[in-house]
Amino acid sequence: MARYAGGHNAGHTVIIQGKKFILQLVPADSAPECMSVIGNGVVLDPLAFLKEVAGLRAAGVKVDGNLFVSNRAQVILPITA
Repeated sequence: MARYAGGHNAGHTVIIQGKKFILQLVPADSAPECMSVIGNGVVLDPLAFLKEVAGLRAAGVKVDGNLFVSNRAQVILPITA
């Protein structure tokens, strides 16, 4: 499964292994046996991404070795003036 556009400002509610998740960056069809890719059209907030992945791991969803991020994904960072 791949996510190819958008950012973390919207989400999808999905059921993975019988548990409800609201995913904003991880592809919505991230079943444990599937390889998932966040593609080059996605605007990636690293803090939001790490929080989402931590939530999946805490719930027992295997993401290591199954979830990949394109090296061409757009990255946004929090900047204060």
